[in-house]
Amino acid sequence: MLVPGGVVILHVKNRSSLYWWTLLAAKKVKAMLGKATDTYKVRPFEWYLCELRAAGFKIDDFNGFNLLTIDQMPKWLSSWLQKVELRHYRGWLLRNAVIRRHMSDLKIKASVAANSVHLTSVEP
Repeated sequence: MLVPGGVVILHVKNRSSLYWWTLLAAKKVKAMLGKATDTYKVRPFEWYLCELRAAGFKIDDFNGFNLLTIDQMPKWLSSWLQKVELRHYRGWLLRNAVIRRHMSDLKIKASVAANSVHLTSVEP
């Protein structure tokens, strides 16, 4: 429950990211080969923004991580890319809004914009 002016920070997975697009492609290939795959319900960045605004929130900021991670990437390469991201996290490229909205792991900061916010349950 939030009071007017309250802040919520969501950590969500982003279907608009390179990682989720490569994961989806890999799952489609596996399905074509007759192999079973797990399904994930992941929403795109814009969906989260629309839902928050519809619930009476104002988007204060958003950020992300894992821009270049792809499905089935070797762990050593993934770790190396994460270190590069951390080193350049405050740089102009990773602070660019267009780039940030395509990162895999999003953090969205929103505050209550109206006197009351009505949240509805959303199926995962």
